[in-house]
Amino acid sequence: MDGENQQLQQVVESSGSSVIIDPPHSESDQAGELNRQVEAKQKKRAKWRQKWDAMPKKKRRMITMIIVGATVLVVGGTALIMSITALNIDYGISYRVAKELRIKIQKMRSEYECQKVLDYVDSAYTTMGAFNEYVEGCRTVGDDSTSLVEELGLTDAVRRDDEVALRYDVFKGAYEAAVSGGEDLNATLELYTIWHNWIIASAGMGNGKWDIPDSDLQAAANILINSGDEALKSYGEGWLSRLQEAAQAYRDYYVAGYDAENKEQLRVDMEDKKKGFTEYEAQKRPNIKELKVLETADTAKLYTRFEDMYDYIRRAYQEHYQKGSNDCKELLTEVVCD
Repeated sequence: MDGENQQLQQVVESSGSSVIIDPPHSESDQAGELNRQVEAKQKKRAKWRQKWDAMPKKKRRMITMIIVGATVLVVGGTALIMSITALNIDYGISYRVAKELRIKIQKMRSEYECQKVLDYVDSAYTTMGAFNEYVEGCRTVGDDSTSLVEELGLTDAVRRDDEVALRYDVFKGAYEAAVSGGEDLNATLELYTIWHNWIIASAGMGNGKWDIPDSDLQAAANILINSGDEALKSYGEGWLSRLQEAAQAYRDYYVAGYDAENKEQLRVDMEDKKKGFTEYEAQKRPNIKELKVLETADTAKLYTRFEDMYDYIRRAYQEHYQKGSNDCKELLTEVVCD
């Protein structure tokens, strides 16, 4: 006996009379209901289509025009809202901050302090005072404009105009690339300063003047040995030992009398030691620019990105100008912002 008949029998037996119980709806019943709903919608569409075809052409044209007109009103209203929003954006404050920042960016474009560090790091004729100025200029390039960059990012046009915001983000990326260096830049500049200090301290040593006190040699070598850089330390130690040997051989030769039996041997030994030092210099002297690369700021790219953003803000402000602000030239028929 199936489940439905068994349920019916139980009811009959308990009540003593016949009771008809509807079986539960199956999934097929639900699918049938869905099909009926779809068919009903299709019938409604067919009836509407019949009514539409039966309408006079003038009436159909009128209804079409009403629908088109309503669509135009919606689109126009949206455009009007967008226009009102643009009118409410304060481009003036963005323009004024960008104009002040422009002076800083133009200054950065003409600064070559980092390039001067590269140009004079190996020059014994550049004093430590002058070189330190180049280093500090390189270290702080663009620092005085950082606050204006951040201030510009908080202005109304950057926050509310997507086109301005996009150009600002591109500019800021170029700006951060140009001025960021942080610990890496500081470490590089510190190493360049150590090397230049050693260049000055060692100038002339082993270059035609061999009778050098050990204390002077040690003081010069310690600049590299205590630099904290393994390559410079290794070179400084080798430079010191070979130059000390050459200096001692030089003194031994010239202290000995002209009639000393080992005079010739002392001369040969002196020349060997001098040659050994010279060859070590030629083969092992590090190139500081390759040992630690100092990358100069790409100020040309930075300037291009800034000008693209600035020009957009300038033109937007001309269109939505605050009359009487004296920010730009107010002519009879137009406003001109520089």
